[in-house]
Amino acid sequence: MRSPKKPNTNHFSHNNRIILWILSANFILRFIIAFYTDLGNDEVYYTNYALFPDWSYFDHPPMVGWLIRLSTFNMYFFNNPIFVRLGSLIIGSLNLWIVYKTAIYIGNKKLGIISTFLLSSSFYSSVIAGVFILPDTPLVLFWLLAINQMVKYINTNKNQFIITFGICVGFALLSKYQAIFLWFAAFIYFIVYNRKAFLSPILYVSGLLSAILFSPVIIWNFNSEFSGINYHTNRVGSDSIWANFENFGPELFGQIFYNNPVNFVLIIIGLVTLWKHRNIITKPIAFLLCVGLPLPLVTIFLSAYNKTLPHWSGPAYFALILVSIYAIQETVAIKRPRFFSNSVIIAQSIFLLVFIITLVQVESGKLFPNNEISETRFGKKDFTADISVWRELENTLSDYIETGGTIKTNIYTHNWFPAAHIDYYFAHRNNIDLYVVGNPNHLHQYIKINQTRGQIQSGSDAYFISTSHHYSELPEDLISRYTQVSLPQIIPIHRNNRKRVNLFLWKLSHLKENYLPEAYHSHNIQ
Repeated sequence: MRSPKKPNTNHFSHNNRIILWILSANFILRFIIAFYTDLGNDEVYYTNYALFPDWSYFDHPPMVGWLIRLSTFNMYFFNNPIFVRLGSLIIGSLNLWIVYKTAIYIGNKKLGIISTFLLSSSFYSSVIAGVFILPDTPLVLFWLLAINQMVKYINTNKNQFIITFGICVGFALLSKYQAIFLWFAAFIYFIVYNRKAFLSPILYVSGLLSAILFSPVIIWNFNSEFSGINYHTNRVGSDSIWANFENFGPELFGQIFYNNPVNFVLIIIGLVTLWKHRNIITKPIAFLLCVGLPLPLVTIFLSAYNKTLPHWSGPAYFALILVSIYAIQETVAIKRPRFFSNSVIIAQSIFLLVFIITLVQVESGKLFPNNEISETRFGKKDFTADISVWRELENTLSDYIETGGTIKTNIYTHNWFPAAHIDYYFAHRNNIDLYVVGNPNHLHQYIKINQTRGQIQSGSDAYFISTSHHYSELPEDLISRYTQVSLPQIIPIHRNNRKRVNLFLWKLSHLKENYLPEAYHSHNIQ
């Protein structure tokens, strides 16, 4: 009798080896970026979420702060930027693995490998959400987990997956408000493909779980004087019904670049292909379309009325890549066997080229030399200035700022950036309180941080710091509060013996009376 044929596991092992190679290579590149660059403006700002735990914050929900606390081992390694970014580095790899597994559910392993390859070349996936520690980092993780669970639910109709979908959306909402688009996508899908689901109590239990998880943020926004509702309303709203399109181009081209131009072209090809061959649209693909299309379209529409940022729509592109590669694999790639391999090579080449250019500029500053004559604008045109100079700050400022007096010395600056950089790289490490003064619109969470740090003691000295790439004069209000104010010292900040920016340092001697920078007024925030 013929023995039963053993299952061939070589192909499976081969696929998994490819994925491990992709994840390993991508992690190494992302780690190099994390190691050689300083924390960016937003990253150092969000370290304040870890320093000052709360249920929510002026700009975003609290998840990114919790992640920083976790990756720094409850702040033990807080002063090490690699540990601040560690959560993002790990999550960046997890995201690609989830994409691979999700692709298998909607197609096959080849779809998973190609999608993983292409998404690893996305600047949003690999850098913005995979190196930088931002609210997008945990958002994308829970966004992808939610998609994965909904695809499993659609394929199996098992209620456990719709429950875990609701839990994942809840955690995504604790990361960033855009996660509400996941429930919007589910609602549209059920309306079109499965209206019977609205008769099932499990769907409402899932929604309730999302709401319960998100409820601390809702309660905080309604009860806190530091609520960001007005701020975010103004970010996406407009006083005029007429479009001006000033920000339309930057938003559109920003989305193209952030997600890699090759991926964007593939998405267009894939969507056109799906339109022509609607018979290949399965239910999981339909759900992914519901996830992928609304957020980019809404963001582009809003850009016609107000300033938007390209990364707002970033999570949606994971779904768009999956559906597009699926559509192309089912049609175009059959006639053109090398279509995907060529696409991967070009996409990765673009990613590596930008990677090399950025790191060379960060380290040397020579690719885009600074030709600015004005000392107050030096470095303003260097797109890497905010991720290349700050590690030199502590040693440099220690030579100029006196911290050993009987009364505590304080630092002022004019905006949440460069405030957060000065705070993270110098003030916090030297037990100095930093305050942001000036226009309330420029303070963000520092409105509350100012109050948390409390009144500045009369008789104390302070320093006002500005930089040439974010320059501001010393405010008149501060001048009037101190007995003596020095002329600014201009301190060049170097990296690898090349000047990158100027630091401006005013010394303010003997505060006349106790002072707390201006309190919060909600109607001023825009």
